[in-house]
Amino acid sequence: MLGRESKRHPFPKVASLQETNLYAATGRGGPTAEDFCLDFHGPLASDWNGCATEVFVSDFTECGWYGSPSKDDVKKAFRTHMRTLRKQYARLHAEVPPDDKQMQIQCDEEQAKVRDQRRRSVRPYLSDFSESV
Repeated sequence: MLGRESKRHPFPKVASLQETNLYAATGRGGPTAEDFCLDFHGPLASDWNGCATEVFVSDFTECGWYGSPSKDDVKKAFRTHMRTLRKQYARLHAEVPPDDKQMQIQCDEEQAKVRDQRRRSVRPYLSDFSESV
């Protein structure tokens, strides 16, 4: 919905401070499925991001591509993903671009996180396998 190809690509649109303040004060405007964007300037629990979460959940469950997950599960996953998106936005808009050494450190940290997540996701299956042997 954000129109990004990868985490290194810029965000096509981010809600402006004026848009979020207007929405918070009047309830007018706000994100839609056609004009979807997030508020990275205010708190993740802002009125704007709450509306964006509802728009995403509605669009996601209506598409039917992923079966029929509960709306609460989709909402929880999207809120978690918003934290990641905020970090990506901050990294892309940092005042000082990272040098090669910092880029390598970030890449190594990301790879370590991916390995750790894979281990955590496989571990329950390995324990089931060892009990059956």
